[in-house]
Amino acid sequence: MENKEERHERFYKSRLEYNNIWPNKTLNNSSCTDLQNNFLQLLEKESMVQLFSPLKFKDIDNPVINVAVSYIIDALDQLPLRPDIAFDQIWRALDYQFHYLRRTRNWTEKNTSLRMMEQTLNELLCDYLRDSKYNKINTMLHMLANIVPSQTGEYIVRRLFVEEGEKAASHVKDHQSRIQDRFKNGIFQDSLYREFESRYEAIKNKLDSERSSKISKLENELKFKTNKDNTQRKINKLKISDSNSSAVYEAGRLACYLVSGKTVAFPLGDNTVEYTLNDEQLMKLIVLGLLYTYRNERFHGSIFSSVFRSSSATLNTYAHAYYMFILAYFILLILIAPILHDETDEYDSLEKVFDEISDNILRNTNQFKKIFSKQVFKPKKEDN
Repeated sequence: MENKEERHERFYKSRLEYNNIWPNKTLNNSSCTDLQNNFLQLLEKESMVQLFSPLKFKDIDNPVINVAVSYIIDALDQLPLRPDIAFDQIWRALDYQFHYLRRTRNWTEKNTSLRMMEQTLNELLCDYLRDSKYNKINTMLHMLANIVPSQTGEYIVRRLFVEEGEKAASHVKDHQSRIQDRFKNGIFQDSLYREFESRYEAIKNKLDSERSSKISKLENELKFKTNKDNTQRKINKLKISDSNSSAVYEAGRLACYLVSGKTVAFPLGDNTVEYTLNDEQLMKLIVLGLLYTYRNERFHGSIFSSVFRSSSATLNTYAHAYYMFILAYFILLILIAPILHDETDEYDSLEKVFDEISDNILRNTNQFKKIFSKQVFKPKKEDN
């Protein structure tokens, strides 16, 4: 079985080879598509050609819908293998909608993606959540929250707390600072953010202490060993191990509890303080915390371009990218729903449009759970 370094070498050489002899070779038989082939086999095992199913549109000839459908088609062309690029296309459709809403509703905020998203959240999406006749949107929100992959919880923690290091580009550091501001001021609010950060630091410090204790114990044992090689290898492995990874995993589970609507208790002296995200916070987390963050790092080149052709990619990579794609698609459908209602007499109310969208989201979440059953977050008894 190849080690990490051997796997890395095989993958980077495969990518270079593909580049150097293109177009006389396809990636189909290349080692850097191992994960893609595994994913296709997983779909085949479940008798599925695609994981995702789009909403079936009525016969509507409307310029705004035509733009949305054009981007959706571009997204569909990237599936099933590249949900990350499919996300990019859906984001373009969302960006068009933000501008459309700003223009038609005479919003006066600055013409930036962030400001337009915040207005869309506060004056449209959250308004829907507050209106009981549109409770299907709340239902869809919970459907999506209940399929959050563990990888997405870890993604939140890494973007908030893991240091980028001194060599990181300045725009990457600024990116992290802005994510923290959005969570402090618009999603978790300051008190929950501070508790969450403290829990991450406590987990990391505990793991660092345990690692130091193990190293000290092994170093003491080493003095009395005749054959020191095996013990020294253990010491070296512990010294280079990254406590961040374990801390991210543990804190990532905590993030998943919050996303999935569970109540989380934090220690406060001899007592505890409890937090539960309400539906408005969850909607803001989806749009400002997840989708906008994912969009920014893809747009600004802060990540490996094709994570599915990386030696470190796993099915977790697919689960997270598909989750981002489905979340973005959900938001897009909610934004265009009023136009779908107004442009045809087949819907006698906006609620009927949301009913149809809800059926689509239910189908996609069920298909997601079928393919990514191992990746979807599951509470454990020991978490309590």
